[in-house]
Amino acid sequence: MNPNEKNARRYGSMNQSMSRGGFVKTMGVGVAGLGMAATGFGGVGRAVGGGVPFTEFPQPEAGDFETIAFFTQNVEGLTADSEGYLYTVGRGGSVEYPGYNLVWRVDPKNPSEAPVIVGLVPIAPNNLYGWGLAFDLAGDLYIGTGNRTTPGGIPTNYGYIYKLTLNPDAATPPIAVPYTSLAGVGEVPGANGLAFDKKGDLWITDCINEQGRIWKIETSVGGHTAIEQFRVPTLGTYTPQLYSGLQPNTYGQPAAQVLPYAIVANGAAFNPKGDLFVSDTTRGRIWKVEFDDDRNIISPMLPDTNILDESNIFAESVLLAGADGIALDVVGNIWVTANARNAITVVTKNGEVRPIFQNPTNPGQTKTPTSNPSNLGPLQFPSSPFILGKELYITNSDSGRGDDYPPGGGEIPRTVNGITYKGKISHLKLRLHVPGMRLPVEPDY
Repeated sequence: MNPNEKNARRYGSMNQSMSRGGFVKTMGVGVAGLGMAATGFGGVGRAVGGGVPFTEFPQPEAGDFETIAFFTQNVEGLTADSEGYLYTVGRGGSVEYPGYNLVWRVDPKNPSEAPVIVGLVPIAPNNLYGWGLAFDLAGDLYIGTGNRTTPGGIPTNYGYIYKLTLNPDAATPPIAVPYTSLAGVGEVPGANGLAFDKKGDLWITDCINEQGRIWKIETSVGGHTAIEQFRVPTLGTYTPQLYSGLQPNTYGQPAAQVLPYAIVANGAAFNPKGDLFVSDTTRGRIWKVEFDDDRNIISPMLPDTNILDESNIFAESVLLAGADGIALDVVGNIWVTANARNAITVVTKNGEVRPIFQNPTNPGQTKTPTSNPSNLGPLQFPSSPFILGKELYITNSDSGRGDDYPPGGGEIPRTVNGITYKGKISHLKLRLHVPGMRLPVEPDY
């Protein structure tokens, strides 16, 4: 049995993505220690084909989250191997190994153990960020990297896919090697969300320059070239009805914090049928792409283009504002980290949008229909979810946008014994549950 088949059978998950490093977990810290309960966000999620409001269902509280690991870098992507170890990658360069981003392994069953550095990813001025992660059938780890701007702040098309063969017995962590080629220059612009399809080919989202490109590498037959398959529509004249109620891409932070780009293709994941879902961060959407039996795309496109038309919107909601990483449970419900809202939202397999958790409002501040000041945690700009069986894990990077503004209000960053920790993994201690449903953790019926 290959590692991915073993993982699927053991954990029932349809997710996307030796030296010591990191900091052991703490429990009941930050806002969880304040004993404040989270409440439902309210509002109606639009499901294409008919939506239903869900505002009064029981939800997790802040104290139901624990931090199982801290990291010396901001972290984003999250995945797991066949043995149930979690993996994440840093961004922006490391102190431990200058010139590299770090790949960490975390044992979620023994969170008192410090994260282990199991790999190094080379960085360069145009290749500073480690983003998505995904294991292939052989157990090798693929990593999407890149940068949204050049050192001078100019939008860039840089992006790379690296391949890391793990070696737990190595005296020093192995170095990931470049895997892809695009027009002979080794680049896959904006490489962010990574997902393998049932055939074993790797699909990659382009998160930069608002281009919404989706690439595929035929890794199943040893391919190394990324070929564009389709695009998510750019913003164009569309004015996003963003959670902040302000101008597009502000997410509620002061004008000085507005970033000069829009992200219309971010997280990626396949359901058991083989449909591909892509999160649209700026517009709060989930796009669905369907295929025929020969893996040809059959979803409607705009005339004479490879751009999805709006009939492919699976769900759209203010509850999805800042939709970042996505993970599918065993029956196809989509768990979404809404980074701008410090929240977790589920899009059911039928396209209904349901709130699961949102940080409590900070003491002394006021929650409104367009903002919820909540930078104290437990979530701090949640980036990527991953489901192991009935357990949900989430990376956090405290980027200070939207409800997470200003940064630094919660557990990260933190300095312990002179070492600063910038990222963390949160664990929802409750078993997965979509309010009002028997699913997602049981087979279909």
